[in-house]
Amino acid sequence: LASAHVLLLLALLVWRAAWTLRFPRDPVPLAQVSPILRARSLSSLLERAGRVDLLARLLRTGALRSLSDKLRVSVDRQQRLDAVSAFDSIARRAGLDAAATERWRAVFTVRAARSDAELEALGRELAALEAEVDARVSRRSSRARTATHAGRATTSHEESSA
Repeated sequence: LASAHVLLLLALLVWRAAWTLRFPRDPVPLAQVSPILRARSLSSLLERAGRVDLLARLLRTGALRSLSDKLRVSVDRQQRLDAVSAFDSIARRAGLDAAATERWRAVFTVRAARSDAELEALGRELAALEAEVDARVSRRSSRARTATHAGRATTSHEESSA
């Protein structure tokens, strides 16, 4: 009889352990939730509300912030509101020529997107701009590294010959 009780108790403990799951005491703070999930949820909300123009503005602001971070350009709040002036400082830092600057400045002129197709076209244009700036920055940094290495090689060669 005692062995039946032990077997029943053991079966109960195994069954309980199989169904035990973690119980979160505190909810995950909102700041720790993935930024991409927050962006997607906001875009879904604005899309359902028919506010494609706000999505376009947020897309431009995000691209400006990304470009200014990559190029280490200080863009204040007022410049972010005036996207064209913010882009001019970014274009100077990126070393874009006048034709490229004019072409990309047109992307940042405040024209409201009225449809999903226009919003997607704006997204593609901004992605192409970021790719072009990335390519210019990587070319410039590789040239700087090459010049630095060449300078070191010349200096070390001059020191060894002296």
